[in-house]
Amino acid sequence: GHLDHLLVICKTGLDLEEQLALDRLNSLWQPGGKPEIRCTPLKWSTVEKLLEPATRFTNSTPFIPPHHYRPGRGDLGDWVAGQVVLECRNHGLPAPVRINPVRRLSIRGRDIAWLDFRRNRKGDSIRHEYGGFEIEFAQPVRGPFALGYGCHFGLGQFRPLGSGEKNA
Repeated sequence: GHLDHLLVICKTGLDLEEQLALDRLNSLWQPGGKPEIRCTPLKWSTVEKLLEPATRFTNSTPFIPPHHYRPGRGDLGDWVAGQVVLECRNHGLPAPVRINPVRRLSIRGRDIAWLDFRRNRKGDSIRHEYGGFEIEFAQPVRGPFALGYGCHFGLGQFRPLGSGEKNA
């Protein structure tokens, strides 16, 4: 439930100046008098060498569709699944062959409700909670990856599922 790793991915690669900027990042400030988070670079690599391919993924943070649902757009569950497919396409991923809803995040022996996550930017109205999914691709893709509204801020993060692993 706490930040313990930061993975920075750049599809086009980082130039020397960008690498040096990340290398100089030694701490992250926290509000409320909490101690700073110390940063230590562990590895520089390519996506192909760093990320393992898998066919099954599940959320680690809530998926928030980039578009708003309105009555008349069909069944809510089907519409949200369509938003997952759309986001996969927008992020250069193949269309999933299976999308199953997941009621709660189960990780490291804990069950966490999707509503426990902050799903909006400071000052913005609260985004509706759509929750999580287990998605499966026909061929392995590299992950983790993030999809949907706020994916660049950590929402909609999908992590690979190991064989036999299942979310709640």
